[in-house]
Amino acid sequence: MHGRHELCEHRRPRQYFAAAGDAPAWRGRFDDAAARIGLAVALEFIPGTGIPDLAAALGIARRAARPNAGVLFDSWHFLRNGGALGDIAGLAECHVVEAQLSDRRTPAPGEEYVPMKRRLPLGEGEAPLAAIARAMRQAAPEAVFSLEIFPDEPGDPDRTVAHLAETTRVCAPAHR
Repeated sequence: MHGRHELCEHRRPRQYFAAAGDAPAWRGRFDDAAARIGLAVALEFIPGTGIPDLAAALGIARRAARPNAGVLFDSWHFLRNGGALGDIAGLAECHVVEAQLSDRRTPAPGEEYVPMKRRLPLGEGEAPLAAIARAMRQAAPEAVFSLEIFPDEPGDPDRTVAHLAETTRVCAPAHR
């Protein structure tokens, strides 16, 4: 296989270590095993898990200190958790494997979070994606950007891909 190989672990990290203090040691062993087979490892923070925010993910990645590993930045989780643009500067101290972008509308107070729903194409919500992308580029110029969109209704795949391509093309210059 050619190109970049990544391994993203999405299970609740506390299933793998007894206490939060064990996370860097567990992460280091995991990263070392991945490196032996040529994989990069991205640690994604997800509110409601053992790695609830960017600060927690950065702390684990820094303490594990492996060259093949870093953080996966997800704009959806960052905003869902109340992240501030200034927090992104911390990414300069850690390898960023990938940055996932999706637009969103601010949920109504008390609205329940539904995983893998309401992630909108760029420009169709109110997220400050241009500012986030600029801050990401400043802090982590090597980061690869990707879209993570989960339409509420999948529809026709060809039309969906064409729509995502068009919204990304229109929004990309603003996000540089």
